[in-house]
Amino acid sequence: MKAGIICFTEHGVLLAEQLVNGLAAHGILCEAWLKKKEYRSALPVEVAFLEGTLSEWTAEQFRSKDLLIFIGSTGIAVRSIAPYVQSKKTDPAVIVVDEQGRHAISLLSGHIGGANELTLLVAELTGAEPVITTATDLRQAFAVDVFATENELVISDRELAKQISAAELRGEK
Repeated sequence: MKAGIICFTEHGVLLAEQLVNGLAAHGILCEAWLKKKEYRSALPVEVAFLEGTLSEWTAEQFRSKDLLIFIGSTGIAVRSIAPYVQSKKTDPAVIVVDEQGRHAISLLSGHIGGANELTLLVAELTGAEPVITTATDLRQAFAVDVFATENELVISDRELAKQISAAELRGEK
């Protein structure tokens, strides 16, 4: 798995370095960038300065990475990924960690992309509180897409998969 991390503050750089090292220990290859020049002196070896625009970075990460981590506001992440979001079957996992490391938020591709599971790992590595909002995860209910992903299966009928999850959440068989 390949991950791209972007941060915007000096404290974000410290979190990025922590994540690069922690995720690498779990077999996830990470590259991290810092957006703002004024924090250049804070750069550890593992974090590079972003030369292009955030939009260019996001477009490249969507094409080449399985996981994107934004260390900053959810708003920045949402505006950055919006033009590139295509499908829950193909989009990378996207996680947001606030720059103080208090919350790790599963933002996109929670099930198929693995963002929910990866959010738990990111939270563990940073000491953040994981924020996962998918109903099946919150209720610890069976999720068709998670089952399919874990068993290397393909969902041929998305509508039927939604109906099964909805029935599960209503307590039906």
